[in-house]
Amino acid sequence: MSKQIGCLKQFRTQLTFEEIMVNSVERNMNKDIPDILIRAQELQKAGDYTYSCKLYKQFWENNDVHPLRFKALFEVADNYYHAGDYRLAMQGYQEFLDYCSSQLDTTAEERGWIDAYTKLAHSRLTTIGECNHV
Repeated sequence: MSKQIGCLKQFRTQLTFEEIMVNSVERNMNKDIPDILIRAQELQKAGDYTYSCKLYKQFWENNDVHPLRFKALFEVADNYYHAGDYRLAMQGYQEFLDYCSSQLDTTAEERGWIDAYTKLAHSRLTTIGECNHV
C-alpha cells in the first residue's frame, strides 16, 4: 500500500510538471482548432472517456495531414489511461510514439508540440510500469 501511495505522489508531481508543459504548448497552437477536437476534449475533461476516445479516433482516421493529428492519437491513449485501461493505454502510447518518430517533415513549431507530448507519453508509460498497472 505504501508503495502505491509513493507512486501516486510521484505521479502527481510528475503529472503537474508535464501538464504545465503541454498546456503551454496547447496555448500556442493554431487558434483554428476543429470543433471535433474541442468537443472531444470537453468530453474527456467531463470524464466521458469512451465518447471522447471515439471522437479523437474519428479525427485521426479522417485527417491524415492535419497538424493536430498527432494530438488526437495521443488523446486516444490518454483516454484509455484515465479510464484505467492501462493495457490499451500502453498500446496507444506506443502507437503514438511510433507515429511521432516517423514524422520527419515537420516545422519547428510542430516539432515542439510533438516533443512535449512525446515526453508526456513516456511519463505515462513509466507511471504505468512503476505502479504495476499491467
